[in-house]
Amino acid sequence: QQRFLTCVWVSLFEGLDPAEPHFSNTSTMVRLDPTDATFVTAVHTDCNPFISGGFGITQPVGHIDFYPNGGRTQPGCNEGVLSSITLEHGSIRRFVSCNHIRSYEYFIESINTNCPFLTVPCVSWDKFLDGGCFDCTNQYCPKFGLDAQPGNYHASVYLMTGSSKPFCKGHYKVIINVSMTNESVDHGGEVGTFAVKVVGRNGKKSERMPLSSQSMYYEPGSNHTVVLAGDLVGELEAVEISWEYRASVFNPLTWRLLHTPRVYVDSLTIESLEAAYRITVCPDETKTLIANEPKIFTTENCRLPDRLNVVPT
Repeated sequence: QQRFLTCVWVSLFEGLDPAEPHFSNTSTMVRLDPTDATFVTAVHTDCNPFISGGFGITQPVGHIDFYPNGGRTQPGCNEGVLSSITLEHGSIRRFVSCNHIRSYEYFIESINTNCPFLTVPCVSWDKFLDGGCFDCTNQYCPKFGLDAQPGNYHASVYLMTGSSKPFCKGHYKVIINVSMTNESVDHGGEVGTFAVKVVGRNGKKSERMPLSSQSMYYEPGSNHTVVLAGDLVGELEAVEISWEYRASVFNPLTWRLLHTPRVYVDSLTIESLEAAYRITVCPDETKTLIANEPKIFTTENCRLPDRLNVVPT
């Protein structure tokens, strides 16, 4: 009896959070790699160190390697045990493997959604968050999941998601310019957190998007850039911005015993990756943002006589 060895070539291979233990930095003979198919992609969602509970491989293993939320702790998976079980409608086992499970949940959603699910090539997650790679005009931005298109390239790409279904979100690059006016300088810097809601020309408004999870110091004349994930609203029209004052009991410079906590903002520039649309918006004449009092910034305000140096985009 004769035996024949048949070679079957696979055209597409999707790795959903490939394992790290016993596979990381090993020979391509024993782990996923770009030679395993004509087009190989991998989704990395559980790349925390193995010693802290991560099981996914960090190193790129495909033609395109997707790193949602940096490939580490996924939104909605960092709650307490009881909260996570309630949110996830699951068990302790699901809580423990939440980051890993997100890989196939994201992938399934990418098949059954009209959301763009755009990703951005970048050298690191930190540079992506700082807005250093926020460009799909001069570089190819693959769609996440099954809609990714093969090409003559290898890329590590990043995207942000929501904490619950539907996971797909839009990406917004926000630049806040703290005022350098005499009033702002005399008042001094402030410690707190900004949050924005994006308003579209179609009347849609995004959810509240904090610019940071922890308090930051905003010095007069400083600029702050960050990439946020939020609901898609189409072409941008205005921004609702709020500021939350947070004093430190250990830092007397943050105490505001005689003055109302406030911060002075010259302008805010926001860009939508998916809509390829960018605007610069400004506050009214006062430039003052009182703690916990949201204010609408518009492009029209940038045309006020004292704002001629601010060019709406």
